[in-house]
Amino acid sequence: MHHGVEWHAQCVEPFVRKLLSVGSGDILARYHRAAWAPLYYPETLLAASRAPAGAAPVLAEYPFYTTRSGFVGDVVADMVRAVSESPQGRIVRDPLQEMRHFQGRWQLRCNDEDHVSSWIGVGLTLDRCIDLLQLPPQDSRLPSASVALMFALVRSRDIGKALGCHMVVDEPFSTYRVCDQDHLAGLDPEWHRVVVEANPTSLRAQAASDAPAVLHAVLVRELCLLMGLPSSQSVQVLRQSTAHNALVLPTTEAIDTFRTHASVLADAMPCVSLTGTLLGYGVASFNDQIVQGLQISKEFT
Repeated sequence: MHHGVEWHAQCVEPFVRKLLSVGSGDILARYHRAAWAPLYYPETLLAASRAPAGAAPVLAEYPFYTTRSGFVGDVVADMVRAVSESPQGRIVRDPLQEMRHFQGRWQLRCNDEDHVSSWIGVGLTLDRCIDLLQLPPQDSRLPSASVALMFALVRSRDIGKALGCHMVVDEPFSTYRVCDQDHLAGLDPEWHRVVVEANPTSLRAQAASDAPAVLHAVLVRELCLLMGLPSSQSVQVLRQSTAHNALVLPTTEAIDTFRTHASVLADAMPCVSLTGTLLGYGVASFNDQIVQGLQISKEFT
């Protein structure tokens, strides 16, 4: 802990608990970024401590990558289009039913049509791989945190505080991150696309209710405060959902389990290039999978 015990207790630990529902002592610091926990930001903390009270941060916001359109999914859409237009590419949209390694080759079955290859790349979930390979089930129940998401449109002319990708450490807010995708892309349409993220446990505690309408109202109210909006009339909520157990906590148990699963798959899947969580813990971010995809492309060509 290079920022000191007192600072950690006042500024860092409350945010970790708000985000993960556990304390920083329950996770491995080596993987703190995988859990979005800001355990080590000495430059930021030093700059903030030296700034006059109430002054704006002296450090520039770190540029958060996005596409020109503000929609990162365009990267995937462009890739799908490039593959479909390539003479060497073919996209099969039928669901995968079985994977079988036989006489040094892989046989993949999709709706009773077989596809055969000597080397394949796989980016499925562990449970899906086990099911397709008909392996004994692996116990994958691990400590994890869920994520409450709200996708909204915010009227541009009403935005009093422009935000890019903004982490909210303040305890009175259940929201821990707000991303204005259009602001990040340097765009200013009439309505900005904004994503709000919160821990469902923190959100329910803040709302003192489990009622969806109350939870909805809390996130909208917090968004108005964070973006300086005059009222909830400036917000159009498109969708609100919860990704249950989406964030596996970086514990010793989790790391050991991922290593065991990787070993099981390595034995069961010869001549396979794995991606995402099949490679282990903390290597499934969008950036990680782009690099993994480039490596597979190099291997296959």
